[in-house]
Amino acid sequence: MPSYVTVEINDIPAVQFLNVKDMKIRTYNPSEIVSNVFISAKGAEFIKEYLRETVFSHNPIVLPGDFLTPFTSPSIVLEVNTEETEEGRPFVDSTPYGQLIYDQFGLPRIVDKTQFHVGLFDNPLYNKNRPLVLDTNVLDIGAFPYNSDSPFFKAFMSGREIVIPSIVIYELKRKLQIGREKEKVIKALIRLQDYKSSNSIRLTISGELSEETATNELLIQLAIKENKSNKDAKRDIRDSMILLEAIRREAVLFTNDKELRILAALLGVPTISYNSLLDDVWSIVSKVCRERREKVYKKEIIKLVKDYALRVRGEKYRDEDITLVLGYLRQQRRKLMSI
Repeated sequence: MPSYVTVEINDIPAVQFLNVKDMKIRTYNPSEIVSNVFISAKGAEFIKEYLRETVFSHNPIVLPGDFLTPFTSPSIVLEVNTEETEEGRPFVDSTPYGQLIYDQFGLPRIVDKTQFHVGLFDNPLYNKNRPLVLDTNVLDIGAFPYNSDSPFFKAFMSGREIVIPSIVIYELKRKLQIGREKEKVIKALIRLQDYKSSNSIRLTISGELSEETATNELLIQLAIKENKSNKDAKRDIRDSMILLEAIRREAVLFTNDKELRILAALLGVPTISYNSLLDDVWSIVSKVCRERREKVYKKEIIKLVKDYALRVRGEKYRDEDITLVLGYLRQQRRKLMSI
């Protein structure tokens, strides 16, 4: 973590936004296929547009040291060069003594003309001799919509040992008891079994729940019913066990949990993630609702989601999977309206 040289601020001025001229990031090399895209003539443009769609469309502010997860593996912002003005300077700047926080500052903001410079960490996420450990949050059809001909499946899963830790089995059992998640989990598990039957993957259930861990889980479940704030403790136990399994096996961790990915990166565990179908459907539905007032039919939503996924990730979603997620979102909407 960087050290900071702080400057006392008596009167905080109005924040100025400074346009970012260019920024440098480094990302783990997610696969041989993707790296060929990165180093091609179209690579910079691809990453530029991908960053805009997945990160900076939601939050255009960026600082050195920011940890981004727009790709299948983490990226770190190394340097941000802004168009300085008399009114503002970057909020932080590197010095030999750490990072200096200015008393007159502006926040760097990504704009259309911002240029991106991408470097790659040398990390063999595509080395299929390393197992792939699955987190609970990737095991429902909303986060696991890809088929055996998917670029993601071919790059990261095909021919590999896929490990489901015992604590994940515990979590899945709980999910199967919840009506709105049951169908999504069952479909994801059936698809994994289909891959195993076709010898596309080697599926392994790993580890055991010790009596102590199982007891802690039960106690936490009881505590949650009385005090929902204790939910974080349960998550900490689960995340720790999954991460320890990945460390023990020298595996790659497949999780969509950003905090867990940051911790894994700090501990030297390579990670991958997948922009879930649920997120894609939600993004498209939200955009359509903002831009239109007339009724939009399910058939059009399905087409928009499929076009988006194909353009951004090269993925081909199934109509029935998108329909399932749309049904889930409708259930959530009814639940919110009934509160």
